[in-house]
Amino acid sequence: MRPRRSFLAAFACAAAVSALSCAPEPTSSEPNAPILLGFLNDEIGRLNFPELAAGSRAGVDYVNRALGGVKGRPLRVSYCASDGSPEKSIACANRFVEEGVVAVLEGLDTGAEAVLPILASAQLPLVGHIAASPGQETAENAYFFGAAPAVYGVAALKYYAGQGLRSAAFVTPDVPAARRYADTVLKPAATKLGIAYEPIYYDVQAPNWPTAVAAAMAKNPQVSGLYVGTDATCVSVLTAFRSAGYPGRLLAASCSAFAKALGAGAHGVETYSDLWKVTDVPAAPPAKQRELGTYLDAMKAAGQEAIAGGLAQWTFADTVNLSRVLATINGPIDGVSVSAALRSTKNLDGFLGPLLTCDHTVLKGQSSCGHSLLVYRVRPDGGQQAQTRDFVDVTGLVG
Repeated sequence: MRPRRSFLAAFACAAAVSALSCAPEPTSSEPNAPILLGFLNDEIGRLNFPELAAGSRAGVDYVNRALGGVKGRPLRVSYCASDGSPEKSIACANRFVEEGVVAVLEGLDTGAEAVLPILASAQLPLVGHIAASPGQETAENAYFFGAAPAVYGVAALKYYAGQGLRSAAFVTPDVPAARRYADTVLKPAATKLGIAYEPIYYDVQAPNWPTAVAAAMAKNPQVSGLYVGTDATCVSVLTAFRSAGYPGRLLAASCSAFAKALGAGAHGVETYSDLWKVTDVPAAPPAKQRELGTYLDAMKAAGQEAIAGGLAQWTFADTVNLSRVLATINGPIDGVSVSAALRSTKNLDGFLGPLLTCDHTVLKGQSSCGHSLLVYRVRPDGGQQAQTRDFVDVTGLVG
């Protein structure tokens, strides 16, 4: 049986880039020996996220070259491309265990729930940006530096409530996880915020966008669009809204490619991010502006400047954040000590992001270290401009 995919991961945004290669090196407990990590990512299946692998490689190169590694020890990464199937993910996990990695980093692997028992048995942590399955959201040996999936949607509602809006209808995939989320998280949060919220479900196998948009507009919402979706879904939904003459505010989840596809039609559309974006560096606090400059320089040095504004930010930031956690370990670096260091991480200054606490208490029982998002709006030139001066915190709205 295939593991359930979370609705957020199943519709994550992605852009393709050329894959790079990096041969792994053996690790050991010697003071200057490399620290070996595994990297698991969908790159050869129906869903492909090679941009995440590129961000990882640039991040590893930055840590090693600019920071001198972790206490003088370079990071080495064994990359394994998955195809979204549990079988391939399991094969990668078994390979990592045999190679002696001390942790497994995940880009986005939609079959990765199957690796959790293998990593738990080997006492290895799974580290990533956002949980790719329901099991990952609560796994004891998983740690994700991005915002918890439960935050998406709620942060948008809180932002719009602060803007004075009182009604919302988001186009939503008709899958069990999305329905549970709407009933147990979004609707209660909307009630607390004084927003009348309506989910408009569509068939993920045969979506009819004009029909879904018409159903949304029939509710006369002040804001609509979608709080989760791929770039392709965002383009289709926003095109349908523009064609129908929808006059309200539009949300396009964390998508980005729609801006180029829609041209002038993308102007004014809002998105969100759990990291400060390179398209509006001045909006970030001074320390984060410097980090954005560091990131852009590193991506340019890696020949990946063209994708710096996309999902590569996730894995670059995750790599830097993990290196900061590893630097807190006194003594041998292995799966047990890395897991303990992650679980002890509290109020870590996240690279490009907010403070991170990874003890699974930020949202009770959740493996994510973050619980807040920034909101951006597409400018006439296609770039995205920050609409919030700080992260939208959903504390008190998500249990």
